[in-house]
Amino acid sequence: KNGRRYVLIDTAGIRRKSKINEDIERFSIIRAVAAIEREGIKIPSRKPMSPPHHTPEELPFVQTLKRVYEQYTGQKGECVAIGGGTYVHSIEGGVAFGCSMPGTDNRMHGVDEFAVIDELMISAKMFTQVILDMCE
Repeated sequence: KNGRRYVLIDTAGIRRKSKINEDIERFSIIRAVAAIEREGIKIPSRKPMSPPHHTPEELPFVQTLKRVYEQYTGQKGECVAIGGGTYVHSIEGGVAFGCSMPGTDNRMHGVDEFAVIDELMISAKMFTQVILDMCE
């Protein structure tokens, strides 16, 4: 327009880093962002940074979660740090716990995400037991 050249770039397929789980997608996004930046365009952050969330494993609440997990699954309970956001980020002492079990690729947050009914049932039993134990 008016003798100026414009480059239109569709970024709809560029997801936040925490949502990327395939190496090919990660590589494609790196290349796309580099091409965009070469044109002098800055992609604004979609979400402001917030301080990291950490809940110590030694807390009684976390120990109760681990014990109940072991009781209901027969597997060793472990604390796992994840990247990205969590629904408990703003709750001091909060942890994300349940509904998918280790080894289950439920395609979380994907278009074909699913849940395993048996895992949901075990999770419901664990949630109930944790509430009962914490109320004692």
